[in-house]
Amino acid sequence: SLPSRRLLEIYPNFDAVLQTHTMEDRGAVLLSLAGGGALAAPPQPPTPPLRPPSPPSPPMPGHTRSYENCAIVDAAREWQLYWTYLPEDNLIRMAMEKAGESGWISIGFQDINHVDIENTNEMGQADYIVADGSGSSGWVRDYYIARDENGEPDIDPQQDIRGGVVTRISGKTVAEFSRQLKTGDSYVRDKVITRTNKVLWANTDSGRYDKYHGKACGSIVMEWDKPSQCGAADTALYEFCDSATRNFCISWAVSGLYIEFTMIGLTLGYVSFGITDTPGKMYSADSWLCWVDSAGVGHLEDGHMDSYLAPQLDSQQDLELLSASETGGMTSCTFRRLLSTGDLQDRSIKQAGGMNDIIWATHTTDDRLAKHAKKGSGTVDFALGGSVPTPSVPAPIVEVKGLGKQPVCSSGGEFCLWWEFVNQSSAIQFTMESDKPTGYVSLGFGDILGVMAPADMYAGWVDTSGQGFFTDRYLPSGYDSPELDAQQDGVLVSAASLNGKTRVVFRRSLDTGDVGMDRAILLTGNNIIWATHDLTPLSKDAKMATHSSRDRGSFSINFYTGAIAGTSSSFPKYIYVAWAYVGTLLLVGVCARLVGAQLDIVIQRRLAPPLPPSLLHSLCLDFATVTVDLTIGEWLCIGLYFVFLIASALVAQQDFTPVPQEDGEVFGAVAGFNLMVSLLPVTRHSLWAPLLGCSFERAIKFHRWVARGFMLNVLLHALEMCDTFGFSAATELEPNAAGEGNLYGTIAAILMAVIMLGALEPVRRHAWEVFLVSHMAYLPTLVLICLHATDLQYVVLVSIALYAADMMLRTFTQTFRGCKVLKLEPVGGGTLRLKVSTSAAFSAGQYMFLRIPAISSHEMHPFSISSSPWPATQHFITFHIKSMGAGTWTEKLLQLSNDKSQKRSLKVFMDGPYGAWSIDPKRYPRLVLVAGGIGITPLMSLLTDLLAQERTLPQDTSVHLMWSSRDLEAFTQWFPEEIAKLQESKMFHLHLFLTQKHGTFTEDIEMGSGFQVAWKTGRPNYSDLIVESTADVIAGDVGVFACGPAPMVASVQSEAHKRGFMFHKETFFL
Repeated sequence: SLPSRRLLEIYPNFDAVLQTHTMEDRGAVLLSLAGGGALAAPPQPPTPPLRPPSPPSPPMPGHTRSYENCAIVDAAREWQLYWTYLPEDNLIRMAMEKAGESGWISIGFQDINHVDIENTNEMGQADYIVADGSGSSGWVRDYYIARDENGEPDIDPQQDIRGGVVTRISGKTVAEFSRQLKTGDSYVRDKVITRTNKVLWANTDSGRYDKYHGKACGSIVMEWDKPSQCGAADTALYEFCDSATRNFCISWAVSGLYIEFTMIGLTLGYVSFGITDTPGKMYSADSWLCWVDSAGVGHLEDGHMDSYLAPQLDSQQDLELLSASETGGMTSCTFRRLLSTGDLQDRSIKQAGGMNDIIWATHTTDDRLAKHAKKGSGTVDFALGGSVPTPSVPAPIVEVKGLGKQPVCSSGGEFCLWWEFVNQSSAIQFTMESDKPTGYVSLGFGDILGVMAPADMYAGWVDTSGQGFFTDRYLPSGYDSPELDAQQDGVLVSAASLNGKTRVVFRRSLDTGDVGMDRAILLTGNNIIWATHDLTPLSKDAKMATHSSRDRGSFSINFYTGAIAGTSSSFPKYIYVAWAYVGTLLLVGVCARLVGAQLDIVIQRRLAPPLPPSLLHSLCLDFATVTVDLTIGEWLCIGLYFVFLIASALVAQQDFTPVPQEDGEVFGAVAGFNLMVSLLPVTRHSLWAPLLGCSFERAIKFHRWVARGFMLNVLLHALEMCDTFGFSAATELEPNAAGEGNLYGTIAAILMAVIMLGALEPVRRHAWEVFLVSHMAYLPTLVLICLHATDLQYVVLVSIALYAADMMLRTFTQTFRGCKVLKLEPVGGGTLRLKVSTSAAFSAGQYMFLRIPAISSHEMHPFSISSSPWPATQHFITFHIKSMGAGTWTEKLLQLSNDKSQKRSLKVFMDGPYGAWSIDPKRYPRLVLVAGGIGITPLMSLLTDLLAQERTLPQDTSVHLMWSSRDLEAFTQWFPEEIAKLQESKMFHLHLFLTQKHGTFTEDIEMGSGFQVAWKTGRPNYSDLIVESTADVIAGDVGVFACGPAPMVASVQSEAHKRGFMFHKETFFL
């Protein structure tokens, strides 16, 4: 195989005809290519001399491995290469050794026919084996450089290394591996190891593989079949130990057809280990048990196990005891056996990179029938010495719901998963099973539960011939078939199709070190995605068929604790933000109530008067009009809302990063937050509104504003998701991995649009029934939203809980049997007086929702109470209700007031009372009450309340009523008795204005009670009136109340704000 010119130089006559040998110069022997050495034919096992037992001492003694050849590749003699060249097996075993127990080491192979042999710096066109000894464990990987120039090698997608092991011992780093001479991989990535190759070497003294080697590199031409140049060298101490406690250890060495073991256990009883066909299990195992009796004589038994009972003796004893001793509380036993005994009751010891599953056990006594006290298992490569031990007690398969050792399965049984820790808890073994006899079954570790990418995935299947296949894959983004991982970090244990199901068993390290591609098994748990299909991939690197919605799902599993969550997202943190908002709102309200009235003076002040009503207000775009009319307390609530809204968006961005639909998911999460907030003000017995001094009728504007923000977020969410997945995705009914369907969300958005249109102010004012019916769609809308986005159920739940509490409270405030009508009569000006028998308690300024089945069985409308709550023993409530025009509910009630036949059987159902003054009228010595038309009703309740408590009020209290009306009947028929009593008191000052006529003359009107009252015609000048009424007091002693048409209220509010008076207004419309 050497170049012809060299052969001619060394052997000038190499091509001469060979002479026929003599009879004496020929022969035959049987050679062991595995371990060296020859046996005369027929082979007879040599009898090694017995060795006296030697007491073990930590570290436990082991045997060294010898390679047939060796080369020192650097001048400093710090880098050595050992190898055994096996061309008949298409195999080479190697060990790279460098000084120092840290850093990395590498070797490269080049074809001498295509490179410059003399150029020691040429790195290109080479196949590299790199070993990194940094960290707690090392790795050996296959790399290549396809270019002619120098550079960092690329990872080989086909890893052709077998049994890679990195050992750090006695100040050296040793990396061992084996590979085929001709791997079958592309010539660009793998070079054929012929009898002569150019070898490149490099290493570092510290750091990971990404550290540049500097001058620690070189090259040498290797003749692999040339005899050893530096003699056999011991490369590492090969042993297997159960754990850091080293309760049990074995060491071994192969010599020819034999393998020699030494097992040592921390006990004075028996020690045993064996080879099993089932990883971690006793049954189907070849067992070797040893003990030392009281006389110091060692005993060794060759046995086998068909169950979990004590091993049975083999009929053929194939073990040879070399030594046995008990020293220092430990039992040591050395013996040997053939690699393959030919005994059907024995297991052959796998060589040439084969992995052997072993079990071990010890006991405190010599009784071979006694059940072991300690046990364990592991996987060992006896050819190279590589071993990865397992815990002494293997982790059990997780128990689910008390059913024992059961798998975690999908709800329909389409997928099941078992797991257990192996290799001393450094690895984990998975068993995944699909409900299909053919096709693939796959398991993935994702960043977000229910989201397919990014994810680390593993897929396995069984082809038609019964051969199992397994691949390590990853999906960086999107929803396509996962790509093949360049570093295959999973090991197939078994694959089979049995009983109509496909089961694949594989192992992987807890942390493979494959950054960016693999996900580590975390102590906090992992998000698992799974998928199955009945189609089998054509090859390992072929695309996998797209699964159906039924054949996919997700779990959240903590493999250490066994905690399992179903197919729902790991709890999104943005939901905590929504909960925190409600809690903060309640906390602020409680603190505000504890501080008391002094805080009310501050939070109930307004920063500016409202803008005049405009077309924008009539179109329900009243935000600019009303925002300047907010109190300081309301502004604080709005500021708190925006703080949590922004926090919700930022946290949601972290929840959904880096999924492709991230922006759409964030808009959806913010929409969920707005949905919750929008539902809070609609509860009539809101838990937080009274605490903040903001009753239902004044809080309802926040419901409208936040609901519009919700619809904007829904629109942005829909556009972003359709931009990512296409508009056709909006009509998909099939749920995703989290059980969510897009069509549900589309229908919910349509219903929300209907609700929004029905809530426009023109509709509310002129078609209340349309508004009411459209709002009844909120229940199916909430259900559809929760079906579309399952996480939002935790957000909506808060509002639903508060709403349910409100409904329960309303059961105590509603009258279910109906109240008797004591009086129903028209009082002029399109107005009627309704007097209802009830014992319900109320306060001045409150209102009730009324339902009269004779008019409508379901409509309820709010009306202010016009009667005084005093005396408390009275059993009636009075309302003054004005007709709002033809066809309205109030017009129908007015018609009933003229029908004597129906008034007798009329029943009224009430819900309330609701509402409260935002400022306390009794704490202001000077009160200014301004009413327009029917707006007198809540103020008349206040006036009569103050009149009833006149003796308890300070003597300097003065109340000024300014009431304007277009109807003369308002002054003469609505409240004749009340006005007469107010006129008698010196505390009250009445300023009445009839706006139907023009002028400023005064006229006396005869009242029904016999008293007279003064009134003026024309529109009042509220500025002058307020100045005249408050000229003798300071601003802090004045409270202004107004109720009536919006222009009038705005005018009074502007005047009050100008003079620094506290102001309260009653909402004319909800």
